Amino acid sequence: IIMCNAVVIGLETDLESNIWFWVEHALLAYFLFELVVRLLRHGRHFFRNEDELGWNIFDLSIVASGVADQWVMPVLHALMQHNVSNRKQGMASVFMVFRMARLLRIVRLFRLVKIVRPLY
Repeated sequence: IIMCNAVVIGLETDLESNIWFWVEHALLAYFLFELVVRLLRHGRHFFRNEDELGWNIFDLSIVASGVADQWVMPVLHALMQHNVSNRKQGMASVFMVFRMARLLRIVRLFRLVKIVRPLY
């Protein structure tokens, strides 16, 4: 799924289509579901496991930023649409930061790479 997300992010830059909107939401829903299942499974130990703590916090922050970017910010933008243009510019900057943070999902692949033993 992570590789699929990386490919989608790459394709979005080259191919314009309305389908990417729905693909992004489906991927985010999957990542959120995965995180919620892991939180329910491990409970408070999710943040206490020393071996996985960094990755767990990283996953939580990436998913939270995706939720903020794709689901929360559009609602806030729609609610604040009647305000002055200076606020719109500020919101545009926040949107750009969240979109750039989506690229950090690719870093999650490093967890998979460390599991694979070196071939040399």
